[in-house]
Amino acid sequence: MIFFEILYKINANGGGKLKTREGSGEGALIETKSKKKQQLLPEMEELRTRLDATERRLQEANELLQAQIAERKRAEETLT
Repeated sequence: MIFFEILYKINANGGGKLKTREGSGEGALIETKSKKKQQLLPEMEELRTRLDATERRLQEANELLQAQIAERKRAEETLT
C-alpha cells in the first residue's frame, strides 16, 4: 500500500517532470517543474520514516511466520 501512496504523491506532483534550460558554458541546467527541493525534503523524510516502519513490521511478520513453519514441521515429524 505504501508503494501506491508514494506513486500517488509522485503523480500529484506532476510526475516530477523536468525541463532543461540552456545555461552558460556549464551546459543545460535542470530545474523541477513543480515543488522546490526544500519543500520536498520534509515530505520525502516522512515517506522514508513510514517505509522504514513498514519494512520493520514486514520483517517481524516474516520472522514470526518462519518460526510457525518450523514449529509445525517439528510437530509433523513427531506425528510420523
